[in-house]
Amino acid sequence: MRHRIVPGRPALPDDGPGVGTAIGEFLAALHAVDLAEAVRRGLPPPERTSAMRDAHVDRFTAEVVPRLPGATGRWLRGRLDLLRDAPAAVVVHGDLSADHVLVHRGRVSGVIDWGDARAGDPAKDLVWPLLRAGPDTARELASAYGVTDELAARARAWLDVGPCYAVTHGDDVGDPSLVAEALTWFPAL
Repeated sequence: MRHRIVPGRPALPDDGPGVGTAIGEFLAALHAVDLAEAVRRGLPPPERTSAMRDAHVDRFTAEVVPRLPGATGRWLRGRLDLLRDAPAAVVVHGDLSADHVLVHRGRVSGVIDWGDARAGDPAKDLVWPLLRAGPDTARELASAYGVTDELAARARAWLDVGPCYAVTHGDDVGDPSLVAEALTWFPAL
């Protein structure tokens, strides 16, 4: 898509008052978009997201869990089991991060990089603002969005399985140093 350059820079932790609220309101509006209409207009449907998620969970269970010490492997398997049942019920950005939320003059000016948009789990869009941005942003987001304990738990699970993607990517491209490093990103339990 071609567009004029959106003013702003990538978001920073606790970018100031109101940024978390703006992100929460944006995500609430995005997640309220009519999914059937979005799919009719070309958004990847829930079935595709669910199939892709199940393939990742199966691969991570088969290829990453066995490489981890017992307790850590069991912990990761529990996180993967939780995500296997995650809904693919709303329109999601799919890759929301500080790099994709632009801030200009203390306000959110845009959200970019929509290449991963699809029907998905709303918790996936909550990972960065709830768990990786600063505490003020997270607090504002939780209030504006209405984050439930269930959503927060799934957001945490999406964050926790993140290193699996790096492990399998390292395998795919023949980079054992990436695999070794990514395996250290899991908690030692």
